[in-house]
Amino acid sequence: MDKDITIPHSHSLLFQQNEMGVYLRKKDGEFVEFNQRFIDYINNEDGSLVGLNFGDFIGKDEIQNTNTLLAKSENKSCMRDVTVQRKDGSEYHFQIAVLEVEINDEAYVLGMVKKLTRFSEESHEYLERFAENLKKLRLKNEVTQFALAKSIGISQRHIQRLEAADTNPTLEVLIRVSNFFKVPVENLFE
Repeated sequence: MDKDITIPHSHSLLFQQNEMGVYLRKKDGEFVEFNQRFIDYINNEDGSLVGLNFGDFIGKDEIQNTNTLLAKSENKSCMRDVTVQRKDGSEYHFQIAVLEVEINDEAYVLGMVKKLTRFSEESHEYLERFAENLKKLRLKNEVTQFALAKSIGISQRHIQRLEAADTNPTLEVLIRVSNFFKVPVENLFE
């Protein structure tokens, strides 16, 4: 990791003991930080991605496509299904939730990765688990949809859609929900 980059505490927690692959990259695709799960997903026998570019795994055009989507997004986040070419020649399908973050006045991309075996079925299961867990956490903590929405800075309608599995949560919303309920992000999908 670059010596002059200090990852904010709320983001650094994502890298520790996370069941999802997590990475931080520069806008050009160069890796800055990542967790072991992400290295396992990429299948890099060297155990490190320092100095490598995400574009080498998913294609340079995918980096540009993601950056374009982030630029167009009001909340600087998006979800993508991508195919990664691993070092052993095999291909794996992943769902990646990305969020543009600013660290030391420079824009970076924070990504959370889930390996998919079947895009549509797997993605829908993932979304339904999140919806169910969000509602359970909210009810267990006796928080109304309105109060949760206000606390994490989104509309009550958005909470309703998340709990109905009608929309994908952005990485930013995942982090906010995780922080609000004081649970690891991966617990929202168990």
